[in-house]
Amino acid sequence: MTLIECLLKNKETLDFEGREEIDVCCEPIYCFEDLYRFKSLRSLRVYGTEFNSIADICELDLQILNIESTNVKTLRGMSIQKNL
Repeated sequence: MTLIECLLKNKETLDFEGREEIDVCCEPIYCFEDLYRFKSLRSLRVYGTEFNSIADICELDLQILNIESTNVKTLRGMSIQKNL
């Protein structure tokens, strides 16, 4: 399931285009390629979700300031700062 598919399943994020902050409450996310659509995204909070690969996010050319997750094992409170 891609991130876009997960976001579309979440009613509160149906208007995600142009948003700076997104909360995701859904099934595991395995593909982060669609994050390229979120040029204005600064904060991504994920609840009840598993990240398949943090490296995939780190390599994206985005200005995401914070990525939070309830899955401490994979994220450990990681903050990602790109292109500042």
